Amino acid sequence: MLRPHRGTIALGRLCALMLHLLKGLWLTCTRYPRLERAEQAALLQRWSRQLLATLGIEVRLRGQLPAQMATCGQLIVANHISWLDIFAINSCRPSRFVAKSEIRNWPLIGTLVTRAGTLYIERGRQRATRDTKQILDQHLCSGDCIAFFPEGTTSDGSQLKPFRGGLIQSALDHGVAIQPVLLQYRNQHGLRSMAAAYIDDVSLLSCIWQLAYEPRTIVELEFLAPRSGLPQSRKEITRLIEEEMRQSLQAC
Repeated sequence: MLRPHRGTIALGRLCALMLHLLKGLWLTCTRYPRLERAEQAALLQRWSRQLLATLGIEVRLRGQLPAQMATCGQLIVANHISWLDIFAINSCRPSRFVAKSEIRNWPLIGTLVTRAGTLYIERGRQRATRDTKQILDQHLCSGDCIAFFPEGTTSDGSQLKPFRGGLIQSALDHGVAIQPVLLQYRNQHGLRSMAAAYIDDVSLLSCIWQLAYEPRTIVELEFLAPRSGLPQSRKEITRLIEEEMRQSLQAC
């Protein structure tokens, strides 16, 4: 029996992805806004898992997945490789993301993540970090899980770029646990995959096609030890988290 050509499989995945994105758009316009917070989180987690599945992506977890707290927020700090990072994290720990404002303009995906509660930071504006911090304070105090990428841009995943930890101050001010998460993408042979890397001149559509064309992609999420109630300054705790994640990356 002949196996389907990779191109045929890729086209099938793209069709499934488009239908899933349209379903998500319909949900965020109708059902999602009326749900309680816990129900929204469950729906977001289920939808994100299904999105990854349409592209043949398997999620593997390492470390201890943090429990979802009802009254105390959490701050997830993760390295940034791909547009998929948001959905990979949401597949195991639904979160509100802090993202660059350009994401609003992405076809379909931008509308979806905006309606799902993404918080945007206007990079290059003098008061951007301070204004975003005020919004973060409100959400963390209400028990939300917030996630952001301190590198401020994407990489190929082989190394970390310097962290910008301005938003970590919100967690320190309110005694909220900081959860470092290290993401890595691998191919079917367990080697680092470049298919998901949204870097340089790679367009969003090109990146999606590369992922659809891959026989199998694995996204690993390593949950490192959370930090909370520490006496260090923001700069010091940012440096410690970056160093810990860098050491874990080198050990992969």
